[in-house]
Amino acid sequence: MKITSQKLLLFLYTPDGKAFSAPASDISELWKELSETGKRSLLSYLKKQHYITENPYTERSYLLTPIGRDKIVSSFPFLESTQQTTKQLISLLLLKRAPRHDPNFKRLAREARKEGFCHFSRSVFVSYQEPSAGLVKMLEKSYLGSVCLFEIGDSLLHNDWIFLQEKNNYNDLIASLSGISREVGQLTKSYTMENRLNYQSKNRIFSSFDRFFALCLELKNFPFIAQEEISVIKQCLESYHFLCAEA
Repeated sequence: MKITSQKLLLFLYTPDGKAFSAPASDISELWKELSETGKRSLLSYLKKQHYITENPYTERSYLLTPIGRDKIVSSFPFLESTQQTTKQLISLLLLKRAPRHDPNFKRLAREARKEGFCHFSRSVFVSYQEPSAGLVKMLEKSYLGSVCLFEIGDSLLHNDWIFLQEKNNYNDLIASLSGISREVGQLTKSYTMENRLNYQSKNRIFSSFDRFFALCLELKNFPFIAQEEISVIKQCLESYHFLCAEA
């Protein structure tokens, strides 16, 4: 699923399962990088896939469908988690001899990161998920004999997961999540005190959600997320919904 589609579905997702309706104006703010034609086309596609539906009670407002909810949870499994979890499989990409068309493996490293692989050491990339068919096809076509790709069972030492996550800036991501949570809390407090949101505050909501979404894209690649962090993620989503409803 495209990043822009994931962004809207995550924005519409509610931890408690209750419906949250987003007007077209809010969706437009989420998709600032798209043209008006692009926005209409993507909305049409998501409706045809039955991921979203129009709110019958509010004009030009959209809701997440059960199919859409399942789709976004499959992309961000931690949304339905209530405790620390680990996956039972990791993928290991070993770089052997660089081919002439990619002498320093820079292109492959870039593609591997897009696929959720973390850089473990100079010649090793690790992912906590099954490699995509597209990546496997690319390796077979352009890197056969230059790399090795393995699927490995769960770590035997619980500490291994923590080590891998710390090596790939997990703690920095959690610190960023804490900062976003504080920012959203300040916006909520500001509204509670003044009973209104000014134009600048509205811009801050969507700017904050942009960073929140980017953070979730990185966090979903980690197999071990504490319940405390999962709770913060859900609280942020609830706060965005409250603020947007009031805006």
